[in-house]
Amino acid sequence: MKLKVVQLLVQILIIITYFFPMFYPAENGDSISGFNALFHPGFMIYGNILIIFVLLLTIYRLVYSSLNLVIPTKIKKMEDLTTGLIIIQMIAAILMVTLLGLRLDWMGMVLIGLVAGSVFLEYKGKNA
Repeated sequence: MKLKVVQLLVQILIIITYFFPMFYPAENGDSISGFNALFHPGFMIYGNILIIFVLLLTIYRLVYSSLNLVIPTKIKKMEDLTTGLIIIQMIAAILMVTLLGLRLDWMGMVLIGLVAGSVFLEYKGKNA
């Protein structure tokens, strides 16, 4: 139960990082937030897709973690789908570091660390 609450808190922290400056667009040196970067033209289309993809998968995992706390027996059917989406989220986060690494601020690195931590927590929860 404690691990499920920690997973939920990590998902909330990932979404909170999108409010802070985490990217440097190509035009100027000012840092912009993750939500501003979703549709910013300075990251080319692949960067925008990766940023949106990580956010959408985080929102899905937040809903899944919330439901897993409230009704864990009924959510068991979604466990395989969620495991696949967690792997895809980690791949998208790794690609985000690879393709947008020079444009990431320190908060962007915190976002990647939180995604990696959430994958680790999910792994620990399955093997506990």
